Amino acid sequence: MLEKTDVNSIINTLCEEGIIDNKVTATNNKTGTTDGIVYLLSEHEETKYVLKIDSPHQIALAEQFLRTYRYLALFPKILYTDPSKAYIVYTYMTGTTHYDRGLKINWLTILVK
Repeated sequence: MLEKTDVNSIINTLCEEGIIDNKVTATNNKTGTTDGIVYLLSEHEETKYVLKIDSPHQIALAEQFLRTYRYLALFPKILYTDPSKAYIVYTYMTGTTHYDRGLKINWLTILVK
């Protein structure tokens, strides 16, 4: 179980690092397949980023996957990974990951191979 994390503290850190604008609002995304906590970060009512808070192991795996496939337009771009791997921020992409691609487990298996 994840510790309660102060999202405003994370947003302040990201602003101080120049990663995001200081007028960002965070909305908890209650959908998805992650065990972690996912927030959508918006600027001027437009969703721009995803903040994923998870265990260090899961954040490291997500970072490794997104860095490995960083040149594919199918996946978001990493903007920041917390040095302690408590969270990761990446670009928001509209749409769904499953539209006309079949089961996620099948196409992720193909990518790994």
